[in-house]
Order: sequence, then structure tokens, then C-alpha cells
Amino acid sequence: MKMLFFPLHTCLIMLASCSISTNKQLESKEMVLWYNKPADKVWLDGLFIGNGYMGANVFGKVINERIALNESTFWSGRPHDYNDSDANKYFEKIKNLVFDDKYKEAEKLADEHFYGIPAAQQAYQPVGDLLLDFKETGDSIKDYYRELDMETGIVKVSYTDGDVKMTREVFMSYPDHAMVMKISANKPGKVSLEAKLRSPFLEETIARDNKLTMNGSWKYLPARDSWLIAKVEGPGMKFQTSLVATPDKGKLETTDSSLVITNANSATFVLAIATSFINYKDISGDPAAACEKILSGISGKDFKILKSTHLSDFSGLMGRVHLKIGDPLMNEKPIDVRIADLKKGLPDPELLSKVFQFGRYILVSSSRTGSEPANLQARWNQDILPNWGSKYTININTEMNYWPAEVTNLSETHTPLFHMIKDLAENGAKTAKIYYNAGGWVAHHNTDLWRGTAPVDAARYGMWPVGGVWLCQHIWEHYLFTGDAEFLREYYPVMKGAAQFLMDIMTINPKYNYLVIPFSMSPEQGFFVREGAEESFLAPSTTMNIGMIRDLFPHCIETAKILNVDQDFSIKLAEALGKIPPYIIG
Repeated sequence: MKMLFFPLHTCLIMLASCSISTNKQLESKEMVLWYNKPADKVWLDGLFIGNGYMGANVFGKVINERIALNESTFWSGRPHDYNDSDANKYFEKIKNLVFDDKYKEAEKLADEHFYGIPAAQQAYQPVGDLLLDFKETGDSIKDYYRELDMETGIVKVSYTDGDVKMTREVFMSYPDHAMVMKISANKPGKVSLEAKLRSPFLEETIARDNKLTMNGSWKYLPARDSWLIAKVEGPGMKFQTSLVATPDKGKLETTDSSLVITNANSATFVLAIATSFINYKDISGDPAAACEKILSGISGKDFKILKSTHLSDFSGLMGRVHLKIGDPLMNEKPIDVRIADLKKGLPDPELLSKVFQFGRYILVSSSRTGSEPANLQARWNQDILPNWGSKYTININTEMNYWPAEVTNLSETHTPLFHMIKDLAENGAKTAKIYYNAGGWVAHHNTDLWRGTAPVDAARYGMWPVGGVWLCQHIWEHYLFTGDAEFLREYYPVMKGAAQFLMDIMTINPKYNYLVIPFSMSPEQGFFVREGAEESFLAPSTTMNIGMIRDLFPHCIETAKILNVDQDFSIKLAEALGKIPPYIIG
């Protein structure tokens, strides 16, 4: 019996050790999304990477790989003043119609005379695609695996082609302002592919030495128009995409529009994108010079160094928060299978932790200092006419994008939004004066790269003059989480300007004797004044407006106290708070 006990005991220890090892491996996939097949044509099946400046969607195809590319400043149109200089002629008329309960007449007048020129804004645009055509061996493909590690921001694709294991790693580096990819094989001389760049806005492609360059400029292309996206004639933003290939061994050749690598051990690609955008009023920049500066800064750094720099930056943000719930053994299943099971009603709390981290990941990948803020599709869009223009919908969606910023320890990602708010305050001061004859500044329900602040779309959607007010909540929240008094001092004029605008337009409602915003709406929510009446939208001081006022005014008062400024203005705000309507049901 003793002779049997020792081997049995040893086997039990080994089984326990294997079990612990397996559990640890599965726990390490806490932030990993993995699949056992490539993405098909469905956009959302790809794996998204980004560094704020740029975004890419990696589909993981075996033979004909597509990596879709975006750059945060590449938008339709060009600098434009949306303000209608005649709008103020109609402010009092619209206000009086609303106070007389003639809501539909007020909406009609607003639609005809109180909107921007044009009454639609511009759209976030795709730059194009990096296409990788791999040499086929004729043998079967097996052991396919692709993953996005949300803690590292790295996409990995691997599979066996015949008896050769192929591996790709790709990431977007914020410190180096570039996309980096390495393609390798476990046997020498087995990496062969052709790399191309394409774009709907392509003007020329240049292939020279180990570099492929694509130049282009925006122009209006859609065969059909969208009422949500204004048509603009003539050229817009210029851009350049530059791809540099560095093979290990093998041969690198060029065609007139591609780089061809044959029989290499591995190949490293570095891709940079730049546009002519300088600011919302100026697109005279030099994208070629910008790309060259990025690539020169990377020159001499190998893949290992670039990856290490990226990991230090990206994991330094994503690794601040871990959420461990549910059963890590669920990580044995691909994400698409788990989602299908969840839809059937099967519980999977561990998947919900990934949803939480995915929200953080998207924000880190699409909003970094120096980039534009995350828009409706964050940093990823393949359509020339994207849904709602992939703009900034500031009546909720932009705010939602940034709700995780402070509460999930990603405060730095807030910076692009603050810069945009400053731009809106600048342009919105013109809109406040032209439309409302008011001081301070205003923004309505949408904005774009050109910082449009005039009302757009239609009264039932866009006649909402508190977009800037809601954005100011992010300023106050950032201060609460950071205690940064200098930041608060810098942005207090923005908060004060939003409050000043409200103070200038609010008036006493003659019917109820409350201080109200004369006409506004509850975002995309209508009301019926009586049974059988037509749905209306414009009204004096909706409940949401009351909430915005009750949020901003106390924050301004508290900020003035912290900074020891504007005591008289604070007194006026406090008096106004006592005159606005209470929250009422019905």
C-alpha cells in the first residue's frame, strides 16, 4: 500500500498544480477579448486599437487582412461660421409664441429662421485602409486565435499555416504617435506579403525604398445626401498616411503602389497619419512634414523598444483598476459564444466585468492629450455618411463618453474634452450675441470639428441652448476628483460664461411668475397639451433645463468662493436660484 500511495499522492499534487496553473492563466484573461475565427465583414466584429490621435480596426483575416484607419482631425468640410446674422430678429417672436402656448407656431418659426447656416454640421471621416495580402501555401489553416488585451492595448493574431505558426502583434503607441505591427513565423523565411494603402480620398500613392506613402484630401463623395450632414463643395482637409516596412532577412521590393516582402523571418511595420488641421479655424498645416517628424522620432527604435514604451504608457492607465467578478473559467470560451449565451439568458458576471473595462479601454484609446475628444463612434468609423455624422452630440452622448474619466481613474483622458469646451466657449460667445443678444456663451445639442454652436437639425432636436451648461459639469467634476485649483482657475471663466448666458436670457414667465429659459426642449422628448393634440417640443424651462441650472449655478458660486472672486455675480446667481421653477410632476 505504501508503494502505491506515493505515486497516487504525486499524481494528485500534479493535478492540483495543473488546475491552479489553468486557473491563473484564465484569471490573466480578465481584460482579454478572444475569438477563434477572424472578423467577417461586420464592422463591430473587428478589434479596435487607438492612441487618441489615431484609431484602427483590426479584422484578423488570414489571407487578405484589412486594418481600417482613422485620424481624430479628419472630418468633412472646412472651417465655417454657422451663425445666421438675422436670427436675433426672431428671438422675441418665438419667445412670445411659446408664452402664448402657440408651441407649433413657435417651432415652425424656429425651424425657418433660428437655425445655423446650413442647418446641419459635418461628419467624422475614414482615412482608409491598410491591406495586407499574404502568400498562400495551399495547406489548411488551423489553430486560429485572435485577441485584444485591453490592459496592454495589443491585438494578437496567430494561426498555423501548414506546419508554420504565424503571429501578428499590432498596437497604437501614444508616446510614439504611430501604429506598430510585427508579423513573424516560427520558421525562417516564411513571411511573405504585399502591403497596400487605399482611401476614398486618395490622390496619389508613392512607394520608394521601404516606405509607402498615401496622400489625399477630403472632398464630398456621397451619391446620396443626408439631412444630418451638410453638403460642402470644394476641397477640405489634406492628409498623409506613411507606412515604413523593416523585414528581417528576405527581400523587400516596391511596385508603383505597394511594398512586397518575400521570404523574411519577420516584418515590422510602422504607420503614421497626419492631416493639415491646426485648429478649428485653420487647416493650412503640412501633413507630410508632420508624418516625417513622427517617423524620424521612431527611426532607430526596434519593435521591442516601441512595444515596451507603449506598454508602459497604456498599461499605466488601464492597469489602475481591476474588477474581478464571476467565474474566470468562463474565459475558456470565445467572446462571441459568451455573448450569444448571455442573450439566451445564461448568467456570466465575468463578461460584465469586461464590459466595464471595455468602456475604460475605449476612452483611453480615443481620448488623449493632443487629440480630439471621443466622438459618437469614439475614434473608429468606416463610413463617409456615418450615423448622425459621428459628431459630438452634447445633449447626452459626449457627456456619457466621459462619465468614466474621473470615477474609473482615467482623469487624463478628460483633457481633449476640456480643450473643446474652451473652443466652444469662444465660438459660442458669437452665437449667444447673434441669436440671443446675450453675453456669455451658448452651445446647442450638436457640435463638430469646426465647433459649430448654432442650433442645427430641427426644433424638435436642436432647440436646446444648454449644451454648454451640461459640459461645464465635467469641469467641476474634474476639480472634485483632482483638487486642482489652478485648473479650476483656468476654467472658471468658461463656467461663468455659461451661467452669464442663462442669466441674460432667463425671463419671468407671465403665466406662472417663475424665472425661466424662454424656449427650449427636453432632448428629443415631446409633450401633448391635451388629449388628441399634436405633439409639441418647445416649452419654457423644461425639467432638464431646471436641473442644468440647479447644477451649474451652485458650482459657479462655490468656485467663486474657492478662488475668492465674483462675489456680486454669485449673489445674483443665488437670487436667480430662488426664482426658478421647482421640480414638478405634470
